[in-house]
Amino acid sequence: MRNHIIYLTALLLLAGCSDPVDKSKPVPAQVYPIFSNSFRATQIDGRNDHWGEYTLLPEYVGEQLDLVWRRDAAGDTVGMVRISRSDEWRIDDYYVDDFVPAISEDSIRRMDDYYRELYGEGRYSLKDSIPTDNRTLLSCRNWYYTDSRVYQQEFNYYRPREDVGVTGADFDNSYIPVRKVRYLYEYGDDGRVAVARWGEYTYPDPNPDPARLSIFSTRQGKYEIAYVGGRIASVDEYAQADGGGYTLLASYTFTYSGGRPDKVTAEGYTKSFAWSGDACTVTADGKAWKYTFDGDLNPTVIESPDGSRTTVAYERGSGDLEMLIPFADRITGSPYIK
Repeated sequence: MRNHIIYLTALLLLAGCSDPVDKSKPVPAQVYPIFSNSFRATQIDGRNDHWGEYTLLPEYVGEQLDLVWRRDAAGDTVGMVRISRSDEWRIDDYYVDDFVPAISEDSIRRMDDYYRELYGEGRYSLKDSIPTDNRTLLSCRNWYYTDSRVYQQEFNYYRPREDVGVTGADFDNSYIPVRKVRYLYEYGDDGRVAVARWGEYTYPDPNPDPARLSIFSTRQGKYEIAYVGGRIASVDEYAQADGGGYTLLASYTFTYSGGRPDKVTAEGYTKSFAWSGDACTVTADGKAWKYTFDGDLNPTVIESPDGSRTTVAYERGSGDLEMLIPFADRITGSPYIK
C-alpha cells in the first residue's frame, strides 16, 4: 500500500478538474474512464534511468489518446505508446515500446564500413540506417463495464536483456518479463471503488527461456476504501493467505486541512504534506517529493527524491493517458498526468 500512496494524496483535488459523465444518458463503450478530464497533457519532459532524457508527445483523436511518440535528447524518435481498442468487448491495450536495433553490433559495424566506402566519411547517417524493432517495456489491458467503469486491469513489466549478443548467431534483442500485476475493482452504491483486489506474479531473474514463464512467485491482497464527504477517509490493506483468508496488514487514515491533504498515517508510518501556494512537498519514509500545480490543479512539475524532474504541459480537452497508471494508485490519491 505504501507504494501506492507514497506520492501525493490529491486525487480528490484533481477530480475537481473532471466532469462526471451524465449517467442518465446511454454511455458508448468507447467513452471511458468514468470521468471525462477537462485537461490533457500535450508534452511531458523528464529523465529516468532507462530512457535518459526524454520527451513524450501525445496525439489525440477526439477525446481519446491515439498514440504517444517518444523522443530522446537529440530529438530522434526512439519509442512510442501504441493503443489497440475493442469497442465490442470493451477492452483496450496500451503498449509502451522502445525502438531497439534489429541487427547485432557486428552487423552494424559491417553496415558502417559499407556506407563509409560507398558515400565517404561523414556523408551518411548510420543511426538513421539501422533497422529497429518494437520492444515492449510495459503493457496494460483495461476491461470496462457498459457504463464505462473499469473493473479489471493487468500490467506486464519487462526489461532489456543485459547481453543481446554481438553477432547474428547469438543476437536476441527481446525484452524479458519481470512481473505481472492484476487488479479487480468492486464498486459501492455511491459509484466509487470500495474494494481493489490485486495479485502480483514475479518471474525468476534471469528468465531467458519462455518455457519458464509458468514459474513465478505470487502475492495477493486487497484494499478496502472508505469515504467521508466525498474524500477517502481510510484504506485497509490486507494480504491473502494460500487458503484464501485475509490478514489485515495496515490501516491508513487520511486527514485534510483547508480542503487539502494533510497526513496519511498508519502504525509506524506517516506521510506529511507541506503546502506553499500551488506547490506541495510530500515527505514519507525519509524521502521527499515536490509537486507544483497550475491554477487548474494539474501537476506541472514533479521532482523525485533521486533528483529527477518531470515537467508537463496541458491543453483543454479530454484524453485517457492516465489509464497507463494503475487505477488502484489513482483512487488512493497519487497525482497523475492526464
